[in-house]
Amino acid sequence: MLRNYFITFVLLIILVITSGWLFLPSYVDQKVKQAVNADGTGQKNLTPTRRLTEEWNPAFSVDGDRIIFVVRRGNDDKTDEIFVMNKDGNGLKQLTNNLLVDWYPSINPKTGRIIFVSREPNETTDDIYVMEENGTNRGRIISLRGNDADPAWDATGEKIIFIRENETNYDLYMMNEDASDLTIMTTDKDELSPIFMSAN
Repeated sequence: MLRNYFITFVLLIILVITSGWLFLPSYVDQKVKQAVNADGTGQKNLTPTRRLTEEWNPAFSVDGDRIIFVVRRGNDDKTDEIFVMNKDGNGLKQLTNNLLVDWYPSINPKTGRIIFVSREPNETTDDIYVMEENGTNRGRIISLRGNDADPAWDATGEKIIFIRENETNYDLYMMNEDASDLTIMTTDKDELSPIFMSAN
């Protein structure tokens, strides 16, 4: 029953203008990906048969027809893998398959390439990686001391913004896809979950 659960609503709701959909993680017993219209109506569970996993970090493909997201089994983040499915919940396909964390995907708005957070075997810190939208050509973009997290593309598909762990807090960085022109944007308090917003 609902009273037996502590329900948390995540403030980071992803609004996708092109489709008029919102993604809402539901935290009753386990996370289940929900899609709703932008006005809050028409809520639909897109992964109703996945009762033993958590699905989170959803993002639309460039054409708006597919959803890229993270699947976790149990409470072990080492099981985090990136999947893709059609926006109606059909056509599920796994894009990463290893014993490493793969999470926080972001889609290049021009090329469809996916940046995400992962690590190499026997390493303990997270770095930023990139792969094609079909999961091929996985490669590490940058490796800095500490954990890198929350990467996001800008509207041109040329710049990446992300946070990096600097001993006592997370600072905001920006770079090109090839890791050139690395610039620290903030150096004070924790900065989390950055995104680019259009000036128009």
